Amino acid sequence: MARLWLLILVVLFAAPAAWADPPEGVNPEFAAEGQRLAALVTAQGHFRLTQATSQEFVLTLDDEDGRTAGMLHVGRDDPERSPRARSEHYTYEVSNFTPDNRVTDALIHAAGVLAAHDGGMSENPHPRQPVPDLGILKQATAALAAFAVVLGVLRRGKVSWEIRLPHLIPATVQVIVFAYWSLYSPAVRDHVPSLVLQVAMGFAADAAFSFLRFGSWRFGSSPLPVVLSSNLFVWLDPHGVMLCILAAFATKTFVRRQGRHVLNPSAIGLSVAGAVSYLWPGSVHVGGLFHTLSLAPNMAELMVLIAMVPQSRFRILPISITAVLVLRMLDNPTVLRPPMVLAVALLATDPSTIPQTDGGKVLFGAFVAVALVYASIFLRGLGFTDDFAKVFPVPVANLLVPLFDGVALFVAARIAKVWGHVTARVDALAPLGRWASRPLPNLVFMALWLGITLAPLRAEKPRSFEPTLHWNLGTPLVVRDADDVPRCDRNPVFCEPFTFVQELALWRRARR
Repeated sequence: MARLWLLILVVLFAAPAAWADPPEGVNPEFAAEGQRLAALVTAQGHFRLTQATSQEFVLTLDDEDGRTAGMLHVGRDDPERSPRARSEHYTYEVSNFTPDNRVTDALIHAAGVLAAHDGGMSENPHPRQPVPDLGILKQATAALAAFAVVLGVLRRGKVSWEIRLPHLIPATVQVIVFAYWSLYSPAVRDHVPSLVLQVAMGFAADAAFSFLRFGSWRFGSSPLPVVLSSNLFVWLDPHGVMLCILAAFATKTFVRRQGRHVLNPSAIGLSVAGAVSYLWPGSVHVGGLFHTLSLAPNMAELMVLIAMVPQSRFRILPISITAVLVLRMLDNPTVLRPPMVLAVALLATDPSTIPQTDGGKVLFGAFVAVALVYASIFLRGLGFTDDFAKVFPVPVANLLVPLFDGVALFVAARIAKVWGHVTARVDALAPLGRWASRPLPNLVFMALWLGITLAPLRAEKPRSFEPTLHWNLGTPLVVRDADDVPRCDRNPVFCEPFTFVQELALWRRARR
């Protein structure tokens, strides 16, 4: 079974980039207007027209070496989109692909120049992104619920009530993350109806598969963390949601080892939906959340702290600590960004699908960290986004759990044997051996977790501040300079660690 899953994952990873939909180019009908816009911003940088359609113009900014540094999206009025920055006939959004703040300045200044030639820049107080039609999701949820009821009646299934801390604690943590995130991103509030439907579908899928396999269903909180967790990494269209939820609960029910599910449900559901989105781009559409999670100024700090709630209850910290340390050794620049903390501290640490030994957990965490880095390199090398690089390694690691535990037990036995020979000759070392053989208290791991995450946040926070994103969305509390550019030195709440008190003071001032 393990080899079969590994083969499937290898095949899914091997999707050629050529299968992706080709980007739209310059439509001759709109080329003249696009070239006029590009000519207006020549003083701001080397802009060239790369896309001109009935919906938008894309002006690409190249650096001194001719490489793409950023893009200025100039849109026409679209009832489904409501960007923050707009003028009489156009809307404006910018993207910086480099860490160079001069690129941000050039993009925002260019948008200001275009707006000045079109009646002046105005600000939409309620920017919104397109909200997908949930009709299909409603129908699928109702159909799956009806199917579960029919199966329950036919199988004369018994329904029992079960609330377990391994499900309730992660769900509570995830709700807190969503609530804090929604303060800064209106898209999160717009996503709530979809999230409610997904939770309902999760319960229906859990019931249907349980009646089918066991003839009974334990009604409880288990679907909550599965659905909520998957929505903290990417947002899928209705087709992707159905794939994700069905894959998650089908594997949870049918792929089992010694009475326990083998694969992390959230990770395998996201992996299936992600693989389909790469193989057949037109069938599943994905919205990445890596950057928008950082809109909230203290999101990384919040995740580090609230992750300690499940960490204090379950012995999962060896995984998170090892993953962070390995990512640092590999010089990963995003190791303490909110999505990375989410991946190594909450997603990968499902107590039911990780090794039982501390040594196995260390190997598990190291594997996830290394595989995450190389999955990202691999996907970007094929021309794909690497949004799913954080989740693809987790199901593979789940399949290797017996190997990790076996290696850990073998190494521990060899060390104990060698140490036994030493203490047989030096009696004074026997107490030291007995002390060393005891497992470390969880409090030691918790202190180590705080030590390796909190101190580096001072250097990481300024790198997490993305001026173009805050400019596009008009993030609450963000201050923009006279040239309309948000900068770190004017936004210490976003660029310094643990500014919860200052953040609360700003909200009180804003309300007054």
